[in-house]
Amino acid sequence: HFDSLKSGDLVHKVFEKFIKTIENKIKEDPDNYQSELIKLKGEIVPTVDCLVNEHTDEVCQGTYKTNKLTHHFDRLKSHLYIFIDKLVTEFSSCKFQPAKMELEFNVDKSGEYKNIVPVPEFDIGGGKTVYLNGKIDRLDTYKKVDPITKEATMYVRVADYKIGKAEFTDSTITKEHKIQLPLYLYTVLNMKDCELKAELLNGAKEFKPAGFFYMPLHIGKLTLEDEISDDTLIMTDVEEKLIRSSSIYSGRFLKDDEIKAAQDKEPGTCLLPSTKTKSYISEADFDTLFDDMKTVVIEASNNIISGKMETNPKKFGKNKLVCDSCEHRAICRRRELK
Repeated sequence: HFDSLKSGDLVHKVFEKFIKTIENKIKEDPDNYQSELIKLKGEIVPTVDCLVNEHTDEVCQGTYKTNKLTHHFDRLKSHLYIFIDKLVTEFSSCKFQPAKMELEFNVDKSGEYKNIVPVPEFDIGGGKTVYLNGKIDRLDTYKKVDPITKEATMYVRVADYKIGKAEFTDSTITKEHKIQLPLYLYTVLNMKDCELKAELLNGAKEFKPAGFFYMPLHIGKLTLEDEISDDTLIMTDVEEKLIRSSSIYSGRFLKDDEIKAAQDKEPGTCLLPSTKTKSYISEADFDTLFDDMKTVVIEASNNIISGKMETNPKKFGKNKLVCDSCEHRAICRRRELK
């Protein structure tokens, strides 16, 4: 079957194409780009169709493109129409703008750091330092200018695309040891001086956190056991409504009315969570999350150095294991966990 990993690669490819188009339209006309983005909606269906068809031909090479897979690809297109429509709607009505896609943080051997964020460093004690690398799916920015001092602050938020369900809770870092989102934001906020930092700041004095979030992209998959018919291609109104309603961003956002309005100028277009949830926090709370993330990094690093690497999956909730979403599950020697 065409699994979630392959679906994820394709979704990233489609999103990258549209984000790049959005970036270019903003650069071409910074003051009136919203109307151009609305026009972009007319290009969603043909562009998605073209990209999906190219990708599937490349993957299947004509040999393995069965009727079942064809059905899956067609349904994938239907989902992507909705996801991209939401993306275009969001950026046509909010002040945050996409700054970078697939932004890597790593060691740049050239030392220039034009397109790579310097790796974050963590002192784990004993004279040892740990360096982490990774890739941020999307970085958005919003420049806020103080009306009195005229000084600008660049607010940043990071988005991580997830094929399937993903939820950020109070236990995500401390109990589940999932540090991806806070690590991404921390890395950008604490970036060393370099060419890329100057580009992202764009004249602003400093970075400040606006938030981090999972952008859930619920895409089903067909397996060999599934029955298919013409009905499997039809997306009902109920299904479309369910997809849209289940795509609320899950993460942490700065508790600031102006920054929230900058992300959600027309309420409902950005799919931000309700202000009644725990999703909105202060700058000090972000620092606490970063400290929790560092604790996980230090503990894990010292365990590895000391040789403590037994299989000991974390449990959270009543019946959940971190193994449930592990990409190495198929080759894990612990097949039954009690």
